[in-house]
Formats: sequence, C-alpha cells, structure tokens
Amino acid sequence: MRRLIALVLLVFFSFPYVSATPNKAPYYYLDFSVHGQKYRFELFLKELTGAPDWKMGDAEPPISPNSAYLKAKAALNESLPDLSDLRASQVTITRLLGEDEQYHTYYEFSFFSPDIDTVQMSGVQQFYRAPVVVLMDGRIISPHRVDPRKSGS
Repeated sequence: MRRLIALVLLVFFSFPYVSATPNKAPYYYLDFSVHGQKYRFELFLKELTGAPDWKMGDAEPPISPNSAYLKAKAALNESLPDLSDLRASQVTITRLLGEDEQYHTYYEFSFFSPDIDTVQMSGVQQFYRAPVVVLMDGRIISPHRVDPRKSGS
C-alpha cells in the first residue's frame, strides 16, 4: 500500500513538470540521404517566432517568391554542396500558429536532384526531396547533416 501511495504521489508531482515542459520534438521533419550521407530537415514551431504573418489577398508578401527561392537555393547549395542538377519543382505557402500563439507564414521549397537517394517501395521508385523553408522575414531553415554517431541508427 505504501508503494502505491508513493507511486501516486510521484506521478502527481511529476505531472506539472511534464505538462509545463515544452515539446522538444519538431513540428515536422524529413530524413533523406545524398550518396549515403544522411540529412535531416526539421521545423520547430519556436523557429517561427518573430516572423511576420501574411495572408493571401493582402498586400504583396514581405518577401517575394523569387527572392525566397534564390535564398532557399543558395542555402541548400551551402548545406548540400554536392548536389547536381538541383531544381525546385514545388513551392507551398503555409500559415501556421507558432509557439508564441501568433500566426506566421512561410514558403517551403521542395528541391530535387538525381543525387538524392531513392527508395524502392512496392516496385515503384520513390524520390526524396530536400525541403527548405524561407520565413517572411527572410530567415532560412534548411537541412543539416546527421552525425551517425549521434543519430542512434
């Protein structure tokens, strides 16, 4: 009975700490590899803090799509310099509620290259992409190399 009471008290007093600790997991992530080297793109809601909001139908966005594309491509060339025939074939504009309870808008460019490894799934070759986010204030979130000693794989 004492063990049960101790366990209940432990759980009771641990709950406020757990519920007050912000979630450290990314909002979303994408793993891919280039010539066998692993990379990860991660978007954390806290990274949106300070970036402006923008809604379609309002004035022009704070950063033009072309300027955002040029920033994204330059960042990806810096992060993954060995990619050949790099091309963006998709761009999305996303409006998302951040950790600060404010809306933030960003571009997400999906870049493709024959150097990004593919995977066979059910007989179909699945192509991976390298995403890059450009916030409306010009900040960039791009993929980073995964250190295999720290990845746990």
